[in-house]
Amino acid sequence: MTRLDLLRRSGIGKDVVKQPYRSGEDYTSQLRTPTEREAALKIIKKESEFVKPYLNDSYEEMEYGFIPPPDFTQFNPLTFPDFPWATPQLPDGYYTVDSGGYYKFFCPCDPCWCPGQTLYFDSKCTYRVVGVSYPHPRWIPDGFSVGIKGQTLVVVAPSDAKDSDHVTIDINMRTPSVTRENEFVYGSHYDIEVYKCSPSSRCCDCGVTIGYTTQTMQVDEAQDLIITGGGSVSCYSWEVTSGVGELSDAIGLTTTYTAPSTNAECDNPTISLSCNGEVIDTLKIAVNANTSTTTAYKTIGSCISDKEGCLGGCSKDKYPSHTDARCVVQNWYRCDGVLKTSVEVYGYRAGTQTYWNFCTPVSAAGFTNTIPTCDGLLAVPLSGHSGYNSIDDVRTAAMITAGCCPGDLL
Repeated sequence: MTRLDLLRRSGIGKDVVKQPYRSGEDYTSQLRTPTEREAALKIIKKESEFVKPYLNDSYEEMEYGFIPPPDFTQFNPLTFPDFPWATPQLPDGYYTVDSGGYYKFFCPCDPCWCPGQTLYFDSKCTYRVVGVSYPHPRWIPDGFSVGIKGQTLVVVAPSDAKDSDHVTIDINMRTPSVTRENEFVYGSHYDIEVYKCSPSSRCCDCGVTIGYTTQTMQVDEAQDLIITGGGSVSCYSWEVTSGVGELSDAIGLTTTYTAPSTNAECDNPTISLSCNGEVIDTLKIAVNANTSTTTAYKTIGSCISDKEGCLGGCSKDKYPSHTDARCVVQNWYRCDGVLKTSVEVYGYRAGTQTYWNFCTPVSAAGFTNTIPTCDGLLAVPLSGHSGYNSIDDVRTAAMITAGCCPGDLL
């Protein structure tokens, strides 16, 4: 090798943007070779929550998936990802290297089983879970199963399970490749042992119900739903089984329901609460999207037994000689459940021994010859008005299409 060849192999490239290079290639070939910086910029990777576009919506994957620079320890105390359920030190193994991309497949969950029960556990995995497998299928005790529902582990154990029974599982995940567009990288957290829950308080008490604030919500509103009665977090699962809207959490003692932005035709949600794999309570919620002040429904609200309180045809001013009067009040409500007005719809006044519709005579069998009490007056529908504790739905089809959905009409 000549002295000139040695200089070429150890020298700096002629292009100031592309130096230094240790290459024996000709100048044109060196110009066509990208610098390390140019190569890195061509890789779509999510190094920050402020860098877009993302390959998916997982912030955890973003932090775990970025390629560390030289002399950088990814999981040291100063640079460890800031999601709360992670731990400062991860076990060795459970990683994949993908042509420069580094992935840590890890699930810091702690699943366990209770006799005769179905328990739910947030997988908390670093990447999206695609399945659960058994590395030792022949060793699975009869009646045991571990599956995945969304990102939730579902553990089922028979009622006659032995304290020593356990199941070994692998949680399988995938994430978009940081170096190969439109491709995925697959990995697993291996050999997770599922033993009997300890303490036993982690097992289920299914004698609980859904606690809520209101069954009438407006679009885009949110409300918290809770377990009334207590129990273990892993016992309960939540689901919108019909209708619209979303829940913040699929498992746990609480969840938040968020109403959608529209609700045409009143596709109101039904939320179910399950314990031990069985639905134990449901909640129906009306989501109103109509802000019109038009009357949506009417109810018989009260009976006024004092003549001084009656304002219509049974009032003292109109018939001063009638000392005994009763009048029934009907309340009119808007789509959002707000009271619009109250109207006297019928009544009774002494001296006629009959019911009166706006104090115009109306026959009512059984009460024509007696003075009725307010209870009796409320109990008999008159002139097309429903009786006490019933509701008259007066919405039009157009109002329902526009999302007029009062909770009282559930």
